[in-house]
Amino acid sequence: MARGYLPEKGSSSAPCENACRHRDCEETRQMLAAKCPICHQQFTYGDAIYISPRGIVHALCEEACVRGD
Repeated sequence: MARGYLPEKGSSSAPCENACRHRDCEETRQMLAAKCPICHQQFTYGDAIYISPRGIVHALCEEACVRGD
């Protein structure tokens, strides 16, 4: 499983600031609106993430679970 990152706000890969119909923008907005199933905190721009069987999770949360913390 490879660690990924949500785009930094204002970067060229961040979603459009105004409403749009771009698939990538909508998927990123959905990720940013979601909460990590482990810590229950909302995702923010620049977060390190994994897509796991639980869904999108913070990388640090998933890594702590794997270590048994």
